[in-house]
Amino acid sequence: MTFLEHFYYGNIDPHECYIGNNSTFSKLLKRTNKLEEQLTEQLTEKQKLLFNDYCESQAKLYETSEKEAFIRGFKLGLRFMAEAVVDLEEFDV
Repeated sequence: MTFLEHFYYGNIDPHECYIGNNSTFSKLLKRTNKLEEQLTEQLTEKQKLLFNDYCESQAKLYETSEKEAFIRGFKLGLRFMAEAVVDLEEFDV
């Protein structure tokens, strides 16, 4: 089965990746969670709601930024591939 066929049938999930327990990402995630717990223990209920709203907004901002970076990277990769096959300058692109 080709890569595109695997992708079509859902055998490839671009969002799926393994994060090891000792990876930098995993260590930062654990530290962030611990700090969030320590912070929220000190907040009033009203402050917790505000902080949760802030965290949700940050998560959406991060998600949007990550999506845009993925799209830019994918387009850049396609341009590299296209230029390797066809001289784009002859088409004034």
